[in-house]
Amino acid sequence: MNHHHQHSKSKSSKKDGNDDNDVILDVVVIGAGWAGLAAAKTLQQQQQQQPQQPTFQILEARNYVGGRSLTSYEFGQKYPVDMGSAWIHGKKRNPMQALLNEYGFRYAKCDYDSSIGFDENGVRLESSEQKSWASEARSFLKYMKKRQDKDDDDVSLEEALCDYFKRKDIDPESRQARGLRTELEGRICYEYAANLSELSMFWWDMDEDLSGDDSFLAPLGSELGYSKLVGKYAETIVEHVRLETKVTKIVYGDDGLVTVDCVHASSGESLSSVRARHAIVTLPVGVLQQNSVEFSPPLPAPKRQAIQDLGMGVLNKIVLCWDMKVVTDEFLPMTREEEWIGQMVFPSTNNDEADKSSVQPKLRVREFYCPNYFSKAKGQQDDKVVLIGCCYGDDAKEIETMTDEEATEAAVQSLRCVFGDDIVPDPTQSIVTRWQSDPYSRGSYSFQKLGAKGNKTRRDLAESPVGGNLWFAGEACHMKYPSTTHGALLSGESVGKRLSKAIRN
Repeated sequence: MNHHHQHSKSKSSKKDGNDDNDVILDVVVIGAGWAGLAAAKTLQQQQQQQPQQPTFQILEARNYVGGRSLTSYEFGQKYPVDMGSAWIHGKKRNPMQALLNEYGFRYAKCDYDSSIGFDENGVRLESSEQKSWASEARSFLKYMKKRQDKDDDDVSLEEALCDYFKRKDIDPESRQARGLRTELEGRICYEYAANLSELSMFWWDMDEDLSGDDSFLAPLGSELGYSKLVGKYAETIVEHVRLETKVTKIVYGDDGLVTVDCVHASSGESLSSVRARHAIVTLPVGVLQQNSVEFSPPLPAPKRQAIQDLGMGVLNKIVLCWDMKVVTDEFLPMTREEEWIGQMVFPSTNNDEADKSSVQPKLRVREFYCPNYFSKAKGQQDDKVVLIGCCYGDDAKEIETMTDEEATEAAVQSLRCVFGDDIVPDPTQSIVTRWQSDPYSRGSYSFQKLGAKGNKTRRDLAESPVGGNLWFAGEACHMKYPSTTHGALLSGESVGKRLSKAIRN
């Protein structure tokens, strides 16, 4: 990832920065994720016909561009693993898919129906039982839709589900109830990286979906992934990026200028302030909630309220890798053709069904993604088996408290619970993500939590400009497609276009 670093290293040192004290840029962009890059690239493109090109810089605290889009090549170049964003959701009219096609990048078409499910004892679930849970989930979503239309007071999805159990006389600890929970968690909690208890019944599904298949960006053997995509996208503007430049304070509005104070991200050494006529803030909601960047004057009350009212979801991955030579032929990803392995919600510890004699593990990883699936479909022989364990909400937060060894062990034990100890050897390598602990993201992506006010919350967050020269963009600012890379890109493009017009006028 650090191949971008060479363009920017000198610019983030204090010595070089001192010469810039008298320079006033047209625009300073804070954050080199998809929104920040898209805003800068749009400014560059919109102004190409103008005699005077706008001057701009992008300040990024990390040592790479892409933010929450980061690919690890720890298992080897042929075995890319996307640590954050990994899919493109809905190919049709999706600007991310258009980039893939334009660059000629290989990707894999996802099939979410290609899955195999097991109960808590490792017994394979019958498709008829899974279909009945899916039918029950549709019934619950209809019930919830009615309540969205007629209820006066919002509740969490968890409370709505408990009400549904009572209404239908379903024992909340029964297998039927756990099956319904399994369906809902797979459909809703995974998508929003949040617990049912956090999500607003009124507003959780305010976003829209693009049609078409989903694309997986890091098929094994491709040497690709989101980092390569964002790197290619940023080629024309990467010389304007200052890496390892952490913003601490933004002063705006007073004299028609924005002053941005910053320090070196790793050394903490003060860097020269950056002055510009406009600033675009693309910091994640999780970072804004921490108040680690001071705004002067304070942001307007509606924007501060919106920052607090949105949730910041957490989705973490425990990625396991085995050399083919240590894996037996019975190991499931070797012998089956499914893209997903799933396990149903376990009985709670106070339930009679729970085995009292066994110690409940701190973490169970119930969903695994199998990228080898695509290799098999192409007849490609892989030297390694990779399984991506996905955890969201409380389980994802639990990972943040564990060491890499503990998290890896939890994922391996979850697989052994299904397939048996002798079938699942110790992995050769593993990777663990911790997006909530990351000071430059503080989570994975935004969601409508209980207490949010629907579109008003996102509109207040996106409201720009503040004080005439402070603009906001990012996935959380997009009304239709929040929580996605295409939402971030479109939000950045939109602000770039509006700001470009403001500069011309």
